[in-house]
Amino acid sequence: MHDPSSMKTQLRRSSRRSFIKTCGGLLGGALVSGKLPPLVGRVLAGTEKKQNPLKWESSPRRLIYIALDALHPKYLELNSKGQPGGKEGDWLMPSIRAFLNRAVWYPEAKAYLPAATDMNH
Repeated sequence: MHDPSSMKTQLRRSSRRSFIKTCGGLLGGALVSGKLPPLVGRVLAGTEKKQNPLKWESSPRRLIYIALDALHPKYLELNSKGQPGGKEGDWLMPSIRAFLNRAVWYPEAKAYLPAATDMNH
């Protein structure tokens, strides 16, 4: 039988930060793997039918931005042996390729800050 007092103790011990990290990891994994139900995916993408058009028109649109630090674009062209010339079914990183096939690209996007990774982490 489940002991509700132990659950309360565990919830009190977990910090807000660890809760958000856990939820973010679960949601991110579900999004990347495509395991979210289609309805939830459409709602998150903003393509679900709107109930009240006037309310939605004034609401800000949301954008989820995912940056893969230190991933040179040429890595996405490599085959499973790490050689140039990857093709469908023989990619070095098939999961990332599958994610990119479902993602939206902005070829005219500009970066104005120099990209550098802090060497302390």
